[in-house]
Amino acid sequence: MQYYNDTSEQMLLDAEAVTIGIKGDDVEMCRNCKILRNDAGNLVVDVIPRLNAKHVAELPADAMVSQAADGELAVFIDPTDPASQLIRQLWRDQERLIRESN
Repeated sequence: MQYYNDTSEQMLLDAEAVTIGIKGDDVEMCRNCKILRNDAGNLVVDVIPRLNAKHVAELPADAMVSQAADGELAVFIDPTDPASQLIRQLWRDQERLIRESN
């Protein structure tokens, strides 16, 4: 992973919320995600934190991490990466997934 603007892996793990940006012609933003470490020690994004890590996607090794002037942390992923496909689908389906979990 590439870290910019004085960010670090620990900052991602400690953050209350992280924005996932899927790069492309238009950057698609998935907000209020949580970064966790899975049992294998890899960083994963919990796309729907309300469901307590039920729907996660592993962050790709070439992801870029940056911090905005207001302190918001963002992870940028290439749109062709399989993780971006999964994140997009979970983000779009989150309302239904939350309803089904109740």
